[in-house]
Amino acid sequence: MNCLPELISDPKNLPSPPRITFRIIEAVKKEDCFDDLAEIISSDPALASKVMMSANSAFYNVAVKVTTLQKALTILGTNTLKGLALSFVIANGFRSSSDEGFDYDYFWKRSLLSGIAARTIGMRLQAIYEDLFLLGLLQDIGVVVMYKCKSDEYLKVLEQKQVSGASLAESERRVFGFNHQQVGMEVLRHWGLPEELSLPIRYHHEPDKAPNQIQRPVAILHLAHLMSSVYSGAGSIDSFNRISQALSRDHGLSEPAVSRLIDVVAESYTEMISLYDFPAERLMPYSEMLEEANQELEKLNLTYQQVVLELKYAKKRAEILAKDLSKANTQLRELVYRDSLTGLYNYRFFREMLLKEMHRAKRYDKLLSLILFDIDHFKDINDSYGHTTGDLTLQSLSKKALQVIRDTDILARYGGEEFAVILPETGLKGAAVFAERLRRAVEDMELFIGGNSIHVTISLGLTTCSAGSLNKRPEAIIEAADKALYTAKKNGRNTFSYTALSERKGLQT
Repeated sequence: MNCLPELISDPKNLPSPPRITFRIIEAVKKEDCFDDLAEIISSDPALASKVMMSANSAFYNVAVKVTTLQKALTILGTNTLKGLALSFVIANGFRSSSDEGFDYDYFWKRSLLSGIAARTIGMRLQAIYEDLFLLGLLQDIGVVVMYKCKSDEYLKVLEQKQVSGASLAESERRVFGFNHQQVGMEVLRHWGLPEELSLPIRYHHEPDKAPNQIQRPVAILHLAHLMSSVYSGAGSIDSFNRISQALSRDHGLSEPAVSRLIDVVAESYTEMISLYDFPAERLMPYSEMLEEANQELEKLNLTYQQVVLELKYAKKRAEILAKDLSKANTQLRELVYRDSLTGLYNYRFFREMLLKEMHRAKRYDKLLSLILFDIDHFKDINDSYGHTTGDLTLQSLSKKALQVIRDTDILARYGGEEFAVILPETGLKGAAVFAERLRRAVEDMELFIGGNSIHVTISLGLTTCSAGSLNKRPEAIIEAADKALYTAKKNGRNTFSYTALSERKGLQT
């Protein structure tokens, strides 16, 4: 599979299960493997003990108590033995002490829930698939493998899932380019397990994409995953509703029947958990969870009207908080994009808006003009009257310029005594008219600062460009306007000059 080369191209990259796993796999490849399986299980006391306890559990519903291993092996049968033996050795082989990043105990407990759920659903639907328990248990084996192979990257997956709310498979795709379904299938193939075990795992989160021949077991695996979410996931109600809807639509099961099915999973889990070397624990059935929740609600003694009123107040508070947050974000944006002295937009905002307006003009085939202007002999004002007077002059000029520009124009302090105006959908003639109007407005200003009468003028450089010339970088447009400003200064100040940025002719002054 070309999307997993780094992980699976070298078998050394893939973790291996205990050696006994391969003995079991090799045995089940034979047409008549019962005797070989029996020998392997008998040679491992721990495995033999677990098989014996499994045979006597309600999960396998054996009518009489099993007292010998040989009888247990005979009653359970080849396929069940294969699934049990592989589930025990693989789960045990991929256990580790839980660390801050990955909780192995949680993973295998949930995997056991999925295995039990898959077999329980299969029996209820009379689906003849002997490997459902093993399939359910191993459907997420790719998660453990990905973590063991690329622990740092996989921690990023878990963080992204928590922050974004995306599914685990989607978060894996964003980080790795593939997900644990694909890895799980490849790992089981690598271990030598047959296609009927590896292929369904590839589609258990995407049952609609499964090939026709495996759609039934894949659909059961998907339901088993949802059923394990009822007990171990945050969205238990949603998972229950999806299970109920699917089983009702496709198999005619009533909601009480679905609820009972989910309860059976919890009861079987409580019985089976110790077989997988976890401390015995009782999993509360879903119906009890709902009953307990209802009792807690009754303790609150809330009437329907009180609940509605609380929701109304909560909604109102949420709306107020949302408005306050929006206002705070606006104020923060203003702080980031405003010049503290003049109150105009700053250079950072100017650059972002110039690029945005360039893209818009190109998209809609519009003209765009830019004007750069600065105060003539501003250094003389600072030298003669001081920097405080210079700052007040800049503020007065900014207010006057704001009175002249149109609502669609963007005025910014470019730096020092230099300013910029972006004029969307404005050609050379319109920009020239605006430049002259702004020049006259400033020239006619009467400034009285600190008892001094100060007269200022400005020089302006403008450029305009068509959609065809907007492939250039923003620096080219700024350079053209700056060149025109230099020409205006050279021509005696208190005037404007222009440089047209043409698609065919380039700069024209």
